[in-house]
Order: sequence, then structure tokens, then C-alpha cells
Amino acid sequence: MVPACFVTLAELPRLPNGKLDRRALPPPTKEQGAREAPYVPPRDPVEVSLAAIWAEVLGVERVGIDDDFLASAGTLSWRRGSRRACWRSTGPS
Repeated sequence: MVPACFVTLAELPRLPNGKLDRRALPPPTKEQGAREAPYVPPRDPVEVSLAAIWAEVLGVERVGIDDDFLASAGTLSWRRGSRRACWRSTGPS
């Protein structure tokens, strides 16, 4: 796994016993995180349909072809919503 961002610190915060004080670490900011990829719209009808389904499931306005599902708040809980969205767009198999 690759971290989403790296934060540069002059030194790590330590507890009196020498261990890392994780609570004292600063939260990462947007500027320190990875750059967002530019929006690339769907190119054909299949991609348009899939992007519409994912936008509905994730509750976002738009989904591009290069968007990262997990970075877009995708979790295992999307399964029920994705099935409903697919059935509405294509009908049950």
C-alpha cells in the first residue's frame, strides 16, 4: 500500500518514555496530499452509464473515467446501492 500523502516534520513527537506520540502528529492537509487527477469525462455510452451509476451509488455529482473508487469514499457498503442502480438502468438479469 502507498500512503495517500507524506507529511514532513522536523522531528517526531515523543512521549516521555521515548515512544512516538501519535496523538501529537499533525493531521495531513490538502496541500500535503497527492494531487487530484484532472476530471476526464466518460467517452462512450457505456462509460456514461457506468459513471452515472457510480455517481448515484457514491452520492457525488460526477464520476470521471480515472476517478479512484476507494478515494471517492467507496466501501463494501456500496454493494446494495450498486445493485439497485444497475437494476434501474438495465433491469434485473
